[in-house]
Amino acid sequence: MAVSSCLLIDCNEVVPDLYTTILLTPALSSLSWGVSVIVVAEYPNTCFRIVKPPGSIPPALPYNVTNVYTSLSQAANCAECTLAVTLYILEDCLDPDTVSPIYSFTDLASVVGKVVKLEGDGNICRSVSTVVYDEQTTEDVVILTNDADVPQIFDDCTCCLPTPEPTPVKYTRVIPKPDRHFYQITQGQCDIKANIRFADGYYRLFKQLKYGIDSQCDNVNLDKLWIKKNLSDLAVINDPTACIITTPVTPVVCPEPTGNPFVPPVPPATYTFTVGEPGVGTGTFGCTTCLDGNPPAGGILCPAFNMILDYNILDTIDINAVYVFSNASGCVITLGSFISEGATEGFATYTMTEANIVNAGIEPAEPCASCAG
Repeated sequence: MAVSSCLLIDCNEVVPDLYTTILLTPALSSLSWGVSVIVVAEYPNTCFRIVKPPGSIPPALPYNVTNVYTSLSQAANCAECTLAVTLYILEDCLDPDTVSPIYSFTDLASVVGKVVKLEGDGNICRSVSTVVYDEQTTEDVVILTNDADVPQIFDDCTCCLPTPEPTPVKYTRVIPKPDRHFYQITQGQCDIKANIRFADGYYRLFKQLKYGIDSQCDNVNLDKLWIKKNLSDLAVINDPTACIITTPVTPVVCPEPTGNPFVPPVPPATYTFTVGEPGVGTGTFGCTTCLDGNPPAGGILCPAFNMILDYNILDTIDINAVYVFSNASGCVITLGSFISEGATEGFATYTMTEANIVNAGIEPAEPCASCAG
């Protein structure tokens, strides 16, 4: 029997029951109560049995069906679905070939593609990805938290690994040795000339002091020769790179781990109502065409309907006022007293917002003038 509205029950009875309708989840239109088993994108690791709801359903939500199992009994379909759900593999991001991977059915959907640390796993950083279940040995895992109770989840392996200690800059003192092989001298010509002139000048001084040999035409300034010789020697002794300012290495700053990814988002609240006067014709009065696009019966009456809102209209309802409801297909009116909580089986259901509803006031002269568009 094809479903119209349904209750989704976790095969393992872990996830709370879900409620939906064909209007919200069109993929259910070809499935049957009591047989079919599905997986939805919102709970990718959970298999749900499709069950007929008992009476009126509470506020329903839409779901995206990703897998369907209908070939066997519902119990067998649950077993087949459970074996086919996603399996997570956690590999050492630094040395995956040496450290054995961990396989787990623990829900890690929010950290796929990231790097985590696990409780009881030392200081290993593991990347998270998915594989197909093929009878691998699995285990439950828990993501490690630090002293501030923040889960250790990182964008990549670099941010997960501890920051290495900076390597100290080794300074090498240069102690020049005398050149024994003159053909290997690498000094510039200017320094070579300074050394030759220094040697010649002081050799003349030596001859003058020892032998009394002197030349008044030399005109040599020994002080200048001494200064140039010392400057040349100083250039050789000093390390040419000692005063070079190097650009410091910019450290990798990793963002702090954020939040607890295992707290599921709170689904938006929805409210379901029946609109239409009970027991009077077909329930509402048409202004142009009915909400289903058909002309009003007898030029006046349109079908009652169910509507889904993201707020509770009964909190601000004026039971004596006339309310105008419109969509892309048509526009109808009814009294506020004819809006009641809950859906009525067999009525068409429309999802609306405040923009689709206008309070035309009490006994308005032309309520249909408030139709949208």
